[in-house]
Amino acid sequence: MENNKTLFIERLKDNFTLENSKDHIDRYHFAKRFIFKSNIKTLLDCACGMGYGTKMLACSEGVKKIVGIDIDKDSITYAKNENFAPNIEFIRGDILEFESLSKFDCVISFETIEHIKEDRLFIQKVNKLLSKRGYLILSTPNGRVTNPTRGEPRNIYHVREYLPHELFGLVSPYFDICDVYGQYPKRPLANFMNFLMSFSPFIKFMIKIRVIFGLNSLFKKTLKSVYKDRLSVMKDSYKYSEVLILICRKK
Repeated sequence: MENNKTLFIERLKDNFTLENSKDHIDRYHFAKRFIFKSNIKTLLDCACGMGYGTKMLACSEGVKKIVGIDIDKDSITYAKNENFAPNIEFIRGDILEFESLSKFDCVISFETIEHIKEDRLFIQKVNKLLSKRGYLILSTPNGRVTNPTRGEPRNIYHVREYLPHELFGLVSPYFDICDVYGQYPKRPLANFMNFLMSFSPFIKFMIKIRVIFGLNSLFKKTLKSVYKDRLSVMKDSYKYSEVLILICRKK
């Protein structure tokens, strides 16, 4: 994985708060629920960063061991110092070169694959590290929303951003796609606008040219009260979501 220092910068280490990472934390809450109901015992957390999500998963009932791997030295040092737990092992390394004597029941890959040039090699590697019929929980930006012009991604740290069908095509030779979820930011106005866009191309056009920008203040207070306590991940609602989340099972 190239340019590891920029990956580290994007993790907001120098400005880390739970508030500015709430969408990422929501993904780990989502994974934690799935892990519990699926009776998963061993996990690999790819690009674990500072390890706060890894520690959340380690606290799931029944989890015996979780390995968090990241290429950035400072991230792993922080994780070992601040997010250690008896059932966690933090490793500095490149996931494409990582080897394990034992297989994992589940691999977590949140906001990772868009940084990797060799994306197919990454999917093959994850498949190899999983036990028979093991699970992959993967998230990545939805290019339909985050890069609608299909040019260079606006996020300078991303190699690419996938349209849903592109991601499905990449994953499906190696995994059965069990469920697809959309994640919407906990920003009520953005959620409402995405909802409107799903109904009418005209509304979508109006939003894009900001004709209705003046309505922002009218909706904000009402929508904030509606969305504030909801988990931002919704099943089968990914068309206009900012993030795609796949639950896959090894073929």
